[in-house]
Amino acid sequence: MVAWCYQPHGKATDEQLRKLDEAQIKREHVAYGLIGLTCLYLINGEQAMFVSVFITLTYPAYLSVQVVRGNRGGEAVSLLLYWVPFGFFALIDSTSISDIPTYYLLKTAFLLFLFLPQTKGALLIYQKVIEPGAKALDSLIAKINASM
Repeated sequence: MVAWCYQPHGKATDEQLRKLDEAQIKREHVAYGLIGLTCLYLINGEQAMFVSVFITLTYPAYLSVQVVRGNRGGEAVSLLLYWVPFGFFALIDSTSISDIPTYYLLKTAFLLFLFLPQTKGALLIYQKVIEPGAKALDSLIAKINASM
């Protein structure tokens, strides 16, 4: 993340970031502060659900469009694996579990873990949880079919 803070981000943004540099404020400190404020808002904010959905929807949706266009085919599997938990969370957002104070923070952190290319969390969850579970289910179904 520190390297990302110092990459070019467009003329207007870079101009504002130069002002931070001139004031001897490290860019990563600003980023950490914004992340911290976002986390606090996800715990206590009135619109925590909206912020959580915005954070966890925009980048994966953009990547999905890129995959459909054919520009990033290598990410298709991890995106497909991401949308299932996203849909699950969308379903339980309307239940009382979302009244737990840290629910939106934990949901957002988990979904970020799943879709960020640095973590490859969706693939990890698939390999460690979903695939073994699917194999066990396949075996159980085969046994049931064999006994009939």
